[in-house]
This record gives sequence, C-alpha cells and structure tokens, in this order.
Amino acid sequence: MAIAGSCGCSTGTTVADPICLCSVTDVARLIGRRYALALVGTIGNAGRIRFGELRERVGGISPSTLAERLEELETAGLIRREVYAEVPPRVEYSLSAEGQALRQRLRRLLPLVPAPDPSR
Repeated sequence: MAIAGSCGCSTGTTVADPICLCSVTDVARLIGRRYALALVGTIGNAGRIRFGELRERVGGISPSTLAERLEELETAGLIRREVYAEVPPRVEYSLSAEGQALRQRLRRLLPLVPAPDPSR
C-alpha cells in the first residue's frame, strides 16, 4: 500500500511501494536544530529537569538559545513545561508522550551510527 502525500513526490515512481516523507519535514527541521536532540535526550534521561540543570548538562548553550529551543520543543508537543507556584518560581521540563515516542524511534537508529573513533 502506497503512502502518498499531496506534494506529488510519490507519483510517477518506479518502485512498487512508494512512501512520501514530506510530512516529516517540519519535525526533521526542528530536531535538526542545534541542541534540540541533546535537549530531548537530556530531558528524557532526567525524567524531570530544571532550566539551570539543563544549561549545565548541555554544555555551551546560551540561556537565550536554551529558552528558544525549549519553547520550540514545547510548541511542537515534544516536551512539557510545568510551572510551580512557589517563591522563587520553579519550572520543570519533561518529555511528553510524543517526545518519549520520538526518543524511542531515534534510539532505534543508534545501531546505524558508527561508534566514535577514540583516536580523534
């Protein structure tokens, strides 16, 4: 059964079972942004984590970039942001069900990635 998109990429094909991957373009663009996968991995490994701890664990990320990436991931439905009514305010981030599903799908790709060369 062919999965055809409205883009037309799967028309006029010579393969028996064409697949349109155009619908994942936005997700690929988001997770391809700098630090996005590191954040999904770090949040997934932590379960729940605060902004400052994320900054420490994901080295080299500026506070503004971290805030921007977290907002993008939240808007995409991959993470949840929970604000606690405390003084000072406390905010924790965790993966949503969609974020956990993405993390598991990405994990399946790990055997395809060659191990880093320790001599480099």
